[in-house]
Amino acid sequence: MRPSRIVLALATSIAVVTALLGQSAPAFAQWRNTRFHAYHVKEVNNTGGNVNDNHFRIMCRSGGGNWMPPILLGAFVLRPAGWGFAAPAVVVGNALEVTFEGPVIAPGEDTWKNVHIRVPGEDGPWESVAWFQWTLDGQPVGGETALGFCVSSTTSPPLKIGNPSERPDGSTNTSNMVVRNLKFAQSPEHIPNDQLTLEDPTAIALFAASPDPVRAGPFTATPGTCLEFSPAIHSSILPPQGFGRTVLVKGTVEDGVGNQYDFVVQFSQATIMPGISTPGMIVLVVLLLAVTAVWFARTRGRKTADAVM
Repeated sequence: MRPSRIVLALATSIAVVTALLGQSAPAFAQWRNTRFHAYHVKEVNNTGGNVNDNHFRIMCRSGGGNWMPPILLGAFVLRPAGWGFAAPAVVVGNALEVTFEGPVIAPGEDTWKNVHIRVPGEDGPWESVAWFQWTLDGQPVGGETALGFCVSSTTSPPLKIGNPSERPDGSTNTSNMVVRNLKFAQSPEHIPNDQLTLEDPTAIALFAASPDPVRAGPFTATPGTCLEFSPAIHSSILPPQGFGRTVLVKGTVEDGVGNQYDFVVQFSQATIMPGISTPGMIVLVVLLLAVTAVWFARTRGRKTADAVM
């Protein structure tokens, strides 16, 4: 085998490995550090009248940058029958608006809704907020309620209640965010978003087994703040891991007139590359090097055989 071909093969292998592990590449680093937030809210119709649709307006940002629409990964409605995500989601101002619709829901009835988003960005904190509101034939009914969090991998505490200084339409936010009954749990793996409610056996068992205490609150986050709460998250609750565990939090959030809405939020981290975990990446690199070694051995063997002949 000519030296030039050997050099070319080595250079190609090194280039591929470098591309796989090249954590300085902005796009790769952004995916590696990105966070996923899944909001699940049990909305009760407290409007005093019938409703037949609903919207979530979700904003996000990372590293203290500008608020922007997140990337929607999924949306669903647990109940009642006939309700669902009215695709597509649309960008409205600084937010992504997700609409749900279905048969009429009478006063006092409820429904579990979910939005699963990706918060892009290489640097934390990763912030997101979901504004939800009942509507009737697309027209707002009652007030809009917001729920948000600030997530960090470098500061303590790693998670805070987040209330932005601006609303999805870019106007100034003047409403406090009031959260109660916070409790955290750990899941060894990502829970599918159509299962993560406070009525699901898996979620019930995880929160029941968690040593993290219930924080009655209320915790009031004023506009433009990431609010700490106490006591701190139990030491057994570890940060999300790219190829495994996630962090769960449940509680209630208050609307403008004092009504409480149950929620569960799941925080997870991207794998090292889309669809590839860290162990998977290591296996991939080892396989690549093994294939390269076999190729060299076979090429050299053919050269030796040719020389003998």
